Amino acid sequence: FPVTILTVDGENSVFGKNDRKNAYQIWIKQSIGAMTGADAGMSVSYSGSLMRNVWSFGRINSFGYSSVWNADTALARSWKTRNGAGTSRADMVGMTYHHALSPLLPRSVLRKEIAMQRERTYKSWGMNPDMSDQSRGFWPVEIAFSRHIIPVLREFHYDWVVFPNS
Repeated sequence: FPVTILTVDGENSVFGKNDRKNAYQIWIKQSIGAMTGADAGMSVSYSGSLMRNVWSFGRINSFGYSSVWNADTALARSWKTRNGAGTSRADMVGMTYHHALSPLLPRSVLRKEIAMQRERTYKSWGMNPDMSDQSRGFWPVEIAFSRHIIPVLREFHYDWVVFPNS
């Protein structure tokens, strides 16, 4: 199917920027590798639609992305903490696939968004297909949170959510 790509002077105006190419391919591993202490790590959020876009560029070696664009982050995700019950030093937190605002979605749509996100997460980062190694944390896009999303988050076994104390 045809793909429309936003370009300026032949360069991808969104994904072709060096800061994005580096952030999406190598900086997570480099950042965690530079952290001192065996228990240092970070929570990372990539929407499924972002992963899908980067995969599409990597498949055709376009705009500076390679077919192994995800290798460094997958490797960093495999690094485990020493004292944290062997948890990943790159915790790929849950979110919605299309970067959707969770409280505005009907529960059925929120379930589908989370299910799609979890599938893309395991495929992109070399995780278990049974989802047993998915993060226990959820990042609601733009920190948009409402109590009504809690039952859906519980269905997906999330234990914690990032949201403001205001």
